[in-house]
Amino acid sequence: MKKNKIALPFPKGKEYNIIQGYNGKFTYNTIFSQYAIDFNLNIGDTITSADNGYVVGVVEDYKDYGTSKKWRDNDKSNYITIYHPNSGLYTQYVHLNHKGALVKLGDYVLKGQPIGIAGMTGFTTTPHLHFNVKIPSDKNGLISTDIEFENGIKGKDLKKKDRVN
Repeated sequence: MKKNKIALPFPKGKEYNIIQGYNGKFTYNTIFSQYAIDFNLNIGDTITSADNGYVVGVVEDYKDYGTSKKWRDNDKSNYITIYHPNSGLYTQYVHLNHKGALVKLGDYVLKGQPIGIAGMTGFTTTPHLHFNVKIPSDKNGLISTDIEFENGIKGKDLKKKDRVN
């Protein structure tokens, strides 16, 4: 699998802080989320596709959020999943606004294209974009993977409070 460099998941010219980086203690302690990154997008901010690909998952009907064990165990987040055939990667954009998807299942999207609106749904304490890049695993389905962005930023170097653009 050729992991190409991807774009940040928000419009060029925008700048956001990191809320949580790789292996974050709050929620990123499994093979499904260990390389996820939380960006401090606000409710209503635009989310863009990190690369060209096909929309393979859209959930956008949830309205609420919470932080209890009930929410952690039965997360009801709105999200979009995109498959990128040129690299074999999958990207996930989580905690979208209610009806916050700008794309539908089967759509082909381009790198940098607006795909969703940030929100605060599911297991969360604050509005943000939970961005996760995944690869297929024979044993475990889609698992989280390390990534490098096209501007030279390596996911592993991003720490809480870092500012990226």
